[in-house]
Amino acid sequence: MMGLLLILSACESREKSLPAEVVQLAETSINIEEISTNTGITFEVLKSVDVGSQYVYKFFWICYESDLTEEKIKLLAESIINDTISRKPRTYHAFKIHFFRKCDVKEKLEDSMSIATACFLPEGDWTKVGRVPIDDYAEYSLVCTFEDNSDS
Repeated sequence: MMGLLLILSACESREKSLPAEVVQLAETSINIEEISTNTGITFEVLKSVDVGSQYVYKFFWICYESDLTEEKIKLLAESIINDTISRKPRTYHAFKIHFFRKCDVKEKLEDSMSIATACFLPEGDWTKVGRVPIDDYAEYSLVCTFEDNSDS
């Protein structure tokens, strides 16, 4: 936990702008302004991808400027997922969100180190995708993993 706190406060350049290649990736159907207002968290969607046809997986790559606690990252993940579900109910069978500090985003997103990931899955398990109904997502749970990047 101490390593995470150090990482969360390690960014020196708060005014860093995102590389042009990364900004061009950002297309999304969520209401970023509404989510930011409701959560008090300013963020950007770097990338959003749907994968699959029978079982559709939704992936997001999110960056934020200010330091976030684990609770705030969970709140942001829940808000993004809920907004996505409200816009396309009974569509997605799994969600995964990668979180990045803005100061850690590299020229190529693939070279960037995420600080956390959040998965919204049936019973919190990737192997249950497609086996649990998505009518109301009642059997789904949010699992967040926080990286210990203190060596970087």
